[in-house]
Amino acid sequence: MNLGRIIEIDFMRCLKAVFRHLKWIAGCGIFSFIVGIILAVCCVDMENVYDAKASVYSIAYGSYSESAEGINVIRTYSEIIKSLRVAERAALLLGDDSLDRFAIFDMIQVEEPEINAYGYRVDESAIINIHASSTDQEDAIRVANAVANAYVMEVTSITMSNSVQVLDEAYYCELTYNAGKNLLLCIGAVTLGGIFLCCGMIVLLEIFSRNVESMQQGALYGELEIMGVIPLLEHEKSREQEGPMEVSG
Repeated sequence: MNLGRIIEIDFMRCLKAVFRHLKWIAGCGIFSFIVGIILAVCCVDMENVYDAKASVYSIAYGSYSESAEGINVIRTYSEIIKSLRVAERAALLLGDDSLDRFAIFDMIQVEEPEINAYGYRVDESAIINIHASSTDQEDAIRVANAVANAYVMEVTSITMSNSVQVLDEAYYCELTYNAGKNLLLCIGAVTLGGIFLCCGMIVLLEIFSRNVESMQQGALYGELEIMGVIPLLEHEKSREQEGPMEVSG
């Protein structure tokens, strides 16, 4: 006769066990909420990040060859936009000691053209977008415009022509990183994780409980013959369902 214990998963019994331990779950939720706040303060950046965009373009004027040459110039020298030389020119234009060439260099991003499998540009546009990211909206706008003008000045000094000009200056910013939203997401994730972990532990303890909760368990699912059942009366008032039973067989 095989007396090995059979694990029975009763979903209703597990659900009732969860409801019986709502105080535990609430306490675990409060603790997880506090832990989430601590983790959010330590790990989440508390400042919003804004992005401003300015653009430069190649002027199409004169003959076709002159226009094509202007477009070739802006493509050829597009990589120097994010350079310390252009950043230094932009810093001189701004005249702000807090925004030196290194700070400006780190703030600038250029939209890279898409390259196909053969190494050629997919987008042959004569327009280049320059982005400046900062936690300060005004700084982002000022830096984007300064770098656009500095790039035009640099290309003009190299090519001795005015084929590259500023197309659109930055007038507003877009919010690219929302600190408040990420803070709430971190706290919510940790709180819900703690609650689900507590519920999971309650369910596992209920599943692997050594209490006899049904006649089938008492009889080892047909392995034993039950002769009688003695209920534990002290548990009848504290449990919704019939308490653990002593089985004699």
